[in-house]
Amino acid sequence: MARSFHAPLKVAAAIFLVATSVLCASRDVTLEDRTAGATVVEAALRKIQFSEIFSNQDLGFLRRVAYVESRDGALPETFSNPERKGIWQIDATRFSQTKEASLLTPSRVLKLREKLRVDWSNVTFDALSTPFYGALAAQLLVARQGDLQLLPEAEAQANDWYKLFRGSVITTKAADKFLADAEELDEKETLCDAPSMDLVFVVESDMEQADFQSVLSFLHSAVDFFDIGAGKVRVGVVLSSEQKTQTVIPLSATQNKTQLMEAIATIESAGYRGLRQAGINEMVDNTFQVANGARPLSEGVPRVGVIVAVGNELAFDNVTLAVSRARNASVRLIAVAVSSIDPNVARSVASFPNKYNLFNVNLHSHLVTYASPLRRLVCSASTLLDARQRKVTSQLQRGQKRFVEFQPSLLQRSAVKVDVSQGEVLVYASMEYPNPSEVLHSQKASVKAGKSVTVDPRALAPERPNSTELWHGYVTVQVLSDRASFSVDFTDGYGADNVNAAPQRLQLHVAAILCLLGSALAALNR
Repeated sequence: MARSFHAPLKVAAAIFLVATSVLCASRDVTLEDRTAGATVVEAALRKIQFSEIFSNQDLGFLRRVAYVESRDGALPETFSNPERKGIWQIDATRFSQTKEASLLTPSRVLKLREKLRVDWSNVTFDALSTPFYGALAAQLLVARQGDLQLLPEAEAQANDWYKLFRGSVITTKAADKFLADAEELDEKETLCDAPSMDLVFVVESDMEQADFQSVLSFLHSAVDFFDIGAGKVRVGVVLSSEQKTQTVIPLSATQNKTQLMEAIATIESAGYRGLRQAGINEMVDNTFQVANGARPLSEGVPRVGVIVAVGNELAFDNVTLAVSRARNASVRLIAVAVSSIDPNVARSVASFPNKYNLFNVNLHSHLVTYASPLRRLVCSASTLLDARQRKVTSQLQRGQKRFVEFQPSLLQRSAVKVDVSQGEVLVYASMEYPNPSEVLHSQKASVKAGKSVTVDPRALAPERPNSTELWHGYVTVQVLSDRASFSVDFTDGYGADNVNAAPQRLQLHVAAILCLLGSALAALNR
């Protein structure tokens, strides 16, 4: 009876979605049982990290554990072993540890429910075959160690892996396995596939010469991951000191990686206390100016500023004002806090969400080991759209992606319109997680030349209150054709300039409802 009732609705939904070019809404592969693969693992971990529920910096640890334990779920026994469940291969004893009252404090339980929609007390051992629940169990095991500070080095992580997931003291054989698998995983990490980016490092000079050389080694390792060039990734460096703050490598200076590496090697420390405010202001006022090599904001090239902070500021050094100016200039700030930095000061520098864009490093000599997690974060940077920068235009090639972040006001009916003038693209949208993709999205549409699609936050997050509160929305545009030209336009309300977008917005509202209905029907019929 149920199947005969649902079938006509499914057919009607499918016909409507094809007619409007909307493929479907809301897919989260991390919640699909026994799914596997690198993209699924990374999406599950990103959901947890982006929630900011846990204080431990992951630094690629749980990503490595997934590969070591099950090759991201590819090993035949991943889902057939009754003793260990899922991609992270957690046994029943350790799963029971994730239920301890000391771990599931009232505050953490509330955050899990509000931010991740999980009542962990009701999650069963068998549920760990679902990637998201397996990842969350693994994260809870890390959190169970309290203030455990994970380090990015594979050698240190091998010990943490064995202690948390296997036994007490790691054996030589187990350590060798972890190191070999970690190296194999790292070799899969090729050049960053971001089509273009303007990246600036702000380095403070308050350190000994040996420590400054560690910073230069860190810069060298971090930029080696990127495809450097005038039309690709441009890199600049600002050196900040109490005596003088200046751009020592402008964005226009380096045409290839060899030139950039040589320029970094010649940077000399000023030997005076660094002024973070002055360094950030120099980046905004000079380094990110078009006349000095930055691409115009209208081209949609992400702007990223990495602040290598080494000392606490005096009261007169107004970091908050400088950070606000950087954000108003559409610059995403990532803080790398070294040694004695006050955590509150470091968080005040990092962009939203603060913990996601912050690295805490104990010693200067450890800096170079943080290059890998930093460059992965930088590679996924998005273009920022708001009332100051409303529209960007891009020309990309097959497979390339443009990530966009916007801050909508639900009361003002903010929306983002993607208009394609050449080629064909896929548009993914989410009001929860950055860089939505085929694996994790709230809405998906295929758009061809001469067509457009409007992403309405109200359709993506109907449960959110009608208020003036700002939320973060995310859009990914992925090119399907050999080449594509498109614009992404941030709008407020149904003004005269937005009349043409209204019909497609209505279609997306209905499509979102139908897709949600289709998902519910599919769940009933399984």
